[in-house]
Amino acid sequence: MKALGIDLGDARTGVASTEGLLARGFCLIRESGLRRTARRVADIALAEKADTVVIGDPLNMDGSAGEKSGRAHAFGKLLEGQLFARGLENVRIVYQDERLTSVEAHAVLKETGNTDAGHREKVDMLAAELILERFLEEEKRRKPEE
Repeated sequence: MKALGIDLGDARTGVASTEGLLARGFCLIRESGLRRTARRVADIALAEKADTVVIGDPLNMDGSAGEKSGRAHAFGKLLEGQLFARGLENVRIVYQDERLTSVEAHAVLKETGNTDAGHREKVDMLAAELILERFLEEEKRRKPEE
């Protein structure tokens, strides 16, 4: 499986990629607007030969879907169209609960002494990595090794 993890933001979107069985930060998209961001993610999916795109779903703490979750799903629909336009209609789009990934990313960076000027950008990429890792762990539990 070659998957991308997406931490959708207003000004920046973190992207992670699978490296074997591990998630690694891949890049940061500095685009505003869902359409432009969807185009960039589709370009990355094409270049990286991704078969799955995991979009972080910012659910409310009680598990309900709010405005931000709706925005993530609207992005997913735009991305689906962009993937189709590139002949990638078989790329699976899934949504992964991303509650507290940014908080966890801030904590990890603080623990490792990363509090420099680029801290916010590192948080976005690390959050994408955490989203993808959660997805990979859930996939592993659903398909136990035989």
